Amino acid sequence: MSEGGYINLYGRDVTKRHRAEEALRHSEEQVRLLLDSTAEAIYGLDPAGNCTFVNPSCLRMLGYADESELLGNNMHDLIHHHRIDGSLYPKEECQVYLAFKEGRGVHTDAEVLWRSDGTNFPVEYWSYPILKDGEGIGSVVTFIDITERKQAEMTMRFALQEAEVSREKIAAILKSVTDGLIVTDLNRRVVLMNRAAEKFLGTTLGEAFSRPVQDLIPAKGVAEEVLGILRGQVPGEGQEWEQSDAASDRAWMIQARSSGVKGAGGNISGAITTLRDVTREREIDQMKNEFISTAAHELRTPLTSVLGYTELLLNPEEYGISGEEQRREYLNYVYDKAQALGGIIEDLLDLSRVQAGKVLSLSPGPCEIGALLGKVVDPYRKLSSRHRFELVLPEEPVTLVADQKKLEQVLDNLISNAVKFSPDGGEIRVKGQVLKGRYQVTVRDEGIGMTSEGVARVFDKFYRVDASTTAVAGLGLGMAIAKSIIDAHGGTIRVESEPGKGTKVTFSLPLA
Repeated sequence: MSEGGYINLYGRDVTKRHRAEEALRHSEEQVRLLLDSTAEAIYGLDPAGNCTFVNPSCLRMLGYADESELLGNNMHDLIHHHRIDGSLYPKEECQVYLAFKEGRGVHTDAEVLWRSDGTNFPVEYWSYPILKDGEGIGSVVTFIDITERKQAEMTMRFALQEAEVSREKIAAILKSVTDGLIVTDLNRRVVLMNRAAEKFLGTTLGEAFSRPVQDLIPAKGVAEEVLGILRGQVPGEGQEWEQSDAASDRAWMIQARSSGVKGAGGNISGAITTLRDVTREREIDQMKNEFISTAAHELRTPLTSVLGYTELLLNPEEYGISGEEQRREYLNYVYDKAQALGGIIEDLLDLSRVQAGKVLSLSPGPCEIGALLGKVVDPYRKLSSRHRFELVLPEEPVTLVADQKKLEQVLDNLISNAVKFSPDGGEIRVKGQVLKGRYQVTVRDEGIGMTSEGVARVFDKFYRVDASTTAVAGLGLGMAIAKSIIDAHGGTIRVESEPGKGTKVTFSLPLA
């Protein structure tokens, strides 16, 4: 090993390759940390259904002390092997196992898993196939314990049975529930409705009483599901539809789920349909799907470059690579892309910490904020010829007690956004000033700007102003992480923007 570097057995300097390998190992460690820190149980399966990896949350929920007790074992035999009554649960009847064998994804909240001590618990269960060249090579499974949810559903069902004795008691319960509730009789006619349901459907109980439920709910299939429940069938997954409110010009995405109401003798005497506003959930689902697609693209791009240039370096004769200068150029490119991968994973880890409710770890120290602003702006001046950069600072230098690396991350994100969302160029003005015992930094551009909706959601995790395939690169995490960093410093951050008039981002930090 040379001073600060590495020499192989043939006397060649392999420092760059060694560092690239270290960066890759670091990336793998960060992915492992992400798996270890999530509260959801996660495990992997090979094509035979044997466990390939398992995270600590999964071990804890299943009651195992060490991952060696699961690795290499068939997970169906371990955790799906009995029904609730204790009888055998053949693989041929297990929908989860069949979906896995057929290479399909599956999502269910009707699954029961068994712990190592023989007890069982209900879970909401997701299985995602892993495909390579169109063929399944395994799957990743996640689940969460929904014991409390099931208990809550059971409690609601018992409450409704008791409430049947007194209509007044039923009405009191219905009024106290925030979800919309509609009770129908054996003829599928409305007999009770709470205020939330009246709001969702734009009608009153007086107007709806004794009307067929299909006249009130536009979603196809709700009336059929209610009829099936009255006939003793198992409830379905529910129906969803968009409900508009002309008065407020607002649209909800409503989910309807029905279940049976039993009388004192155990016979079904009607059905109750729950209406729940799932608008925000669907928006988050869409944002997460867009995030997964974007993250895959952002990770694949540098990884493809790393693999391609590594192949060139491994086969120099085949690809006509000659000379130390060309070889070093390719190694530098591999190293840069590995650094980019590390940056993406670091953003994901920062998000994981924020999601877990942890304050971001800071390393505060003296930070001359004006010098830091100059350090971040200067590279953009050199790289972006279409933009004019103006940096305005107080005459006297100002030193803060802050984490310089984290603040540099915030500033780089803000200026990078100003450049990316000003495709036609223009002025980007960065200003630092002391105001009322705080140091305020403003980054203003003359770019495309944002709508009021975009401004309201700019700090949401996974949110991207433009999520189309032609949008600028990014995971939709930068502003969320920037806000977390500023919050951790005891500061504030806000965004002002108008379409076509540019965007101004302002944050302030305490001087002391």
